[in-house]
Amino acid sequence: MSQQRVWREYFDNEYLTGDALAAEGTTFTIADKARAAVENTKGELEHKLVLAFTNGSKWLTNVTNCSFMTQMFGSNQPADWVGKRVTLQFDPTVKFGKDIVGGIRVIGSPELTEPVRFMFAANSRQKPRQVTLKPTGDAPHASENDTEAPSGDSGAESDAGAADGTIPGRGAKSAQGELA
Repeated sequence: MSQQRVWREYFDNEYLTGDALAAEGTTFTIADKARAAVENTKGELEHKLVLAFTNGSKWLTNVTNCSFMTQMFGSNQPADWVGKRVTLQFDPTVKFGKDIVGGIRVIGSPELTEPVRFMFAANSRQKPRQVTLKPTGDAPHASENDTEAPSGDSGAESDAGAADGTIPGRGAKSAQGELA
């Protein structure tokens, strides 16, 4: 009998998708950072931060998740995040513009010894909401020997209007992405 796979695995995608994450979250170690030009839904090129993980996966981040990592790691410099561990989860409530489409969200890190709480608003039109990032010591870790994260149900991220890879195949066509 053949192994069961989710339908997204049949399509080429150079970036991590929520389908690759365990339901409780998957932990990755950040290996490198790069700037990539990606095409948004209007066909225009935008620059985004790509994080490469030690297992070979690449994650096209967004402003929301970068803000969360800034709070969690105490630095707004992605170079300072290299070597750190981050736990990602699929969040079905993530919005793309006005549509609820689901996406990847930072939920914490095994490096945290206590929860990190802060107020966050994705833009000036939103009312700030409290975010809590948690210690995730027991979350599955993406294998260093695999090129894909463990399969399973997904975990969360929400970013209004960002073409950042949270929606596989929508606004995430890479024009460049070499790690530098």
